[in-house]
Amino acid sequence: FGRGRPHRCGVGNLNEVIDHPDLAAVRMDRVRTDDVIDEEGVGEMVLALRRQPGLDVESLAAFDGGGDGAALWAAFAGAGRLPSGAPWLVEAPFDDRDTAIPTAAIAAGCTLQPGEERVIEAVVVWDFPLVRFGLGRRHWRRYTAEWGRTGRKALAIAERALDAAPARAESVAGWQREVAASLGDAPEAGGLALQMLSFLVDGCTVATAPDAEREEPAHFALIECPDYALYATMDLWIYASEAVLRTFPELEAQVLEDYARQLPRADARLRLHALSGVPMPVKLAGMAPHDLGAPEEDPFHLASGYTWRDATGWKDLNAQLVIAIARAGQVLGPGWQRRMLPTVGLALDALARFDRDGDGLIENDGVPDQTFDNIPMLGPSAYCGGLWLAALLGGAAVADAADRPDLAAAWRATAAQGRQAFAAALWDGSRLRLDRDGPLKDALLLGCVFGPFLARRYGFGDAVDPAMVRATLATLFAINFRKAGAGRAARLIVTAAGGPVAHAPGDVDASFQTSEALVGINLAFAAELQAFGLTSEAAEVRRALFAEVVERRGLLYRLPAAIDLEAEVFRAPMNLRPLAAWLAQPWPFPG
Repeated sequence: FGRGRPHRCGVGNLNEVIDHPDLAAVRMDRVRTDDVIDEEGVGEMVLALRRQPGLDVESLAAFDGGGDGAALWAAFAGAGRLPSGAPWLVEAPFDDRDTAIPTAAIAAGCTLQPGEERVIEAVVVWDFPLVRFGLGRRHWRRYTAEWGRTGRKALAIAERALDAAPARAESVAGWQREVAASLGDAPEAGGLALQMLSFLVDGCTVATAPDAEREEPAHFALIECPDYALYATMDLWIYASEAVLRTFPELEAQVLEDYARQLPRADARLRLHALSGVPMPVKLAGMAPHDLGAPEEDPFHLASGYTWRDATGWKDLNAQLVIAIARAGQVLGPGWQRRMLPTVGLALDALARFDRDGDGLIENDGVPDQTFDNIPMLGPSAYCGGLWLAALLGGAAVADAADRPDLAAAWRATAAQGRQAFAAALWDGSRLRLDRDGPLKDALLLGCVFGPFLARRYGFGDAVDPAMVRATLATLFAINFRKAGAGRAARLIVTAAGGPVAHAPGDVDASFQTSEALVGINLAFAAELQAFGLTSEAAEVRRALFAEVVERRGLLYRLPAAIDLEAEVFRAPMNLRPLAAWLAQPWPFPG
């Protein structure tokens, strides 16, 4: 895995037209010296098209795809035909030239009568069984559990795909109609939620099969985005993964089980802080990793590839892990919750050490020790404190399902105590402060009530007085969205009067993004408004955000982490967090 285009060396590549009674098909393969698959990229591809009566089909095994394709396009544009040509075996090149790239093509043509329609079914299939990550560890891809590890099943997969396509298309269309009926068929509602599911296959997706010989379980993960290539980043996963849980619950279980395996581990090796250069440990025992690893390293084994801040003491990750487990448990059942209860207990116990005064509420340390990694928080904070209280209630729900009423009672008692401390420290009479003791305590932070929203959404109970949450949301809507965001999108952080926060005091870098609107946080904000009864405001935020990001800026299929409201600039496109569009769906969901 690398960040540039892969080196293209086609030595030994050889295509062939496949003789098949029902399909026109071309196989793209390489000469193999044995049947051992021990490297990524070893396998085959098949391009196939179903034959039909009255359909004239031509197959071209190989033309040179390394140039402009003029020979192919001239023949096709002139007469709808493909040029003739025999496949060739690619040689090793001299240093001063590249080899030709054997590229396959299939063309189909027919005569249509006035008003007639024809559907031509075609498919491209690859069978590359192995994934190899940057530090060398190899994994078998998930599909090999059914199709084997030979790298020679592309044609069989193509046959299955074409046979199943009509029924699958009908099933998908029916499911999409259900989503539209639930969310509405407006593009900013059901349309955006469905579109974002493309990230499940386009997010540098890894889905592996278990390997008993290597004692390797199955894994699934998506990266945060290509610019921040880290798998299943927890502080984004909590926003995004309801979409995974709703569609493929066993994949969500795999992600959370990988976090459960990582949680008790310590890794005393040092990384260098990206900003200060100060050494810091990779991971502390009991603290959730920031992510499950980078594709260029060793995902699922070497976790926490993030070094922009020292995430070993972040105050939101453990809470988010507990909430994600409690949410998934409602779908995966009490047996799974029983198995995950030790993880919940360890995560809560480790986070409880940040309750230094014993009032039931954790405190921040005056640095950016949470997902908003340019914003320092000190003492109790609305964002981290709210997540902590929600995690206590979520943990209690898991304990209930696991027949541990003692743990459930203890965690609910701590939550009740912490709720009082939360109000005393952060409620100013009209809305919640950002924190109690920090230099930005009076600023308005979007997302500061994400924890109470999750607790209410998943039926854990109200972690914070709902009147306080609703008042805070109304303030954020009026100031961050309508005033500071001009009704286009809500700014992440503004002053109480709606002005920019010029910079963050202390040890914070110059990239403090005060003019940004975070797309996924805005989508979660709309869901928060809706959950606390501000339904028209929620709809306004969704419509405005879609108009700004998709219709005006044209960022559909590459929704970014953030847009700059003062410039035609966006950051971190193809981002995981905008899957938060699925938080608009009702919970619980049918089935």
